Amino acid sequence: MLFFPTEKFLDDFDYFTQIFSKNGYRKVLKPGEANTVQDDLSYRLYFIHKGIMKTVIRNEYCDEKIMTFFKEGCIYGDMSLFSGLPITYSSISVTDSEVYYLSKDRAIELFLADSEFALKLMRQSCARHYYTFKRVASISFLSVEERLTLLLKSASNYDSQKEWLEPIMNLTHECMSEILNVNRTTISRLLCEYYKRGIIKKQGRKILFSRKIYEQPSFEETF
Repeated sequence: MLFFPTEKFLDDFDYFTQIFSKNGYRKVLKPGEANTVQDDLSYRLYFIHKGIMKTVIRNEYCDEKIMTFFKEGCIYGDMSLFSGLPITYSSISVTDSEVYYLSKDRAIELFLADSEFALKLMRQSCARHYYTFKRVASISFLSVEERLTLLLKSASNYDSQKEWLEPIMNLTHECMSEILNVNRTTISRLLCEYYKRGIIKKQGRKILFSRKIYEQPSFEETF
């Protein structure tokens, strides 16, 4: 999945909002502002209350790729915080975002003292790592067209009452090429085919997705 499916944990949103706001600190981020930096150690546990964050990985040659996106309701930073290992990605705000965080000591204190907090945290943590591995599998085994279809599906809000769907974030050709790990020429060619097939259309500077995209051959939701 491109977007970690926090909708699967909607029952936990109010719970975590209360825990993090009561025991932690609030941080407001502007688009493009980094919240965590790859290879740093984590001393905080983060909860996204509003907005979208992207996770970016960088290799030794300073090439960067978008790995996934976290939406409101997502908790992250736990792997580094509990293991003592460096953070494996940078997290950067895509929209105006509001994040709560717990200090390392407070997060561990709550984890040991509150079994409900520990269970809910581990449930989301395991699910996030599960979807990360599925994302890697999609890059390895699905064709570029299949991955682009899943990308467009995950970036739109499905509404059975609407013929055309708006993306939940701005997907530029450059952004899509980074996510899919292909060049922009390939993205342009595939989008041109999608225009001809009536799957997408332009409305001003926006790209809208037809409901037809959900009628495309169904690949396992590994992206």
